[in-house]
Amino acid sequence: MIQHSADNKFLTTFRIPVHAQEISTARWPHEFYTAYHRAKENNQDLIILGQGSNVLFVEDYHGEILINKYTGINVSVTPDSYILKVNSGVTIDELIAYCHRFKIYGLENLSLIPSSIGTAAIGNIGAYGVEFERFVDHVVLLNLETGIKEILHHQQLEFAYRHSILKEKYSKSYAVLTVQLRLPKKYQPVLTYSPLNQLDPNTVTAKQVQEIVVQERKRKLPDYNEKGNAGSFFINPIVDKQVLEQLMQTYEKVPSYPVDQQKVKLSAGWLIEHTGLKGFNLDHAQVSPQHALVLTNTGLATGSAIAKLAAHVQQQVFSKFNILLQPEIRFIAKDGEVNATEYLKTLWH
Repeated sequence: MIQHSADNKFLTTFRIPVHAQEISTARWPHEFYTAYHRAKENNQDLIILGQGSNVLFVEDYHGEILINKYTGINVSVTPDSYILKVNSGVTIDELIAYCHRFKIYGLENLSLIPSSIGTAAIGNIGAYGVEFERFVDHVVLLNLETGIKEILHHQQLEFAYRHSILKEKYSKSYAVLTVQLRLPKKYQPVLTYSPLNQLDPNTVTAKQVQEIVVQERKRKLPDYNEKGNAGSFFINPIVDKQVLEQLMQTYEKVPSYPVDQQKVKLSAGWLIEHTGLKGFNLDHAQVSPQHALVLTNTGLATGSAIAKLAAHVQQQVFSKFNILLQPEIRFIAKDGEVNATEYLKTLWH
């Protein structure tokens, strides 16, 4: 299906009207290939969207948007694992619900993240101590230039915090078709983050973990159908331990999580809140009063207004803490994706 010169505020979870030359839908692999070459013939860029939860259109887009609706799940079994072949248009919550019907557990910490499986692999989404890469065996890509399928195994994907090689080398002329996951038959709960750390690992069930994660996300994060948002706007910064030690000379409690012997992960939300920006408004864009890491559309914000607010937040945190926050989401300008961190710095005053 193709819509020409279309506007649609439901394409992204920011619920901001998006203008593009064409908006089409892919339900089968060949439709990714067709859309890519159609855009190329029209001298346009092509952006593939899943749930639209990690994207901000900062201005009208002069290319084609392709909505990924390629769904389907296949399960096989080994002596110790479940092997799931999940097509990239399936959402995280759809996958978790499917798994629970067959008593396959492990993904519960990712509940209520509005992401497709393809996006989950590209950005290595994570929550409550679990990152998506934990389960990824390999990814099947479609080379949009040639129409040939290619496989990247876990090690080749170069997963890191909110990152994979798919974000760089394979962002322009490839589409993620299928992600193969491996989940152990023996349930292995991850309870490192509060409030999950109050549970007994010997008796806890996957259902209990899911219920708490869903409850916490609803408590902390605004519903994007009521106030458009992309969840966590910035990545939690990873810094040297000396940076944490310096902060603790001023602040009694600084939330942090060890990464290795030299580095720790700080809370971007805590940094933003301690600049006094929680609840701050700018042109109908707001730092959420519920959680400072979330930037919301209060109803009439534009993509450029969200970007201006993000730039203000980034600048204030850098001025106060000398830490440069990096956006977790993709920025799309008129001719395609731009470097979000550098784009925001151009808006500093």
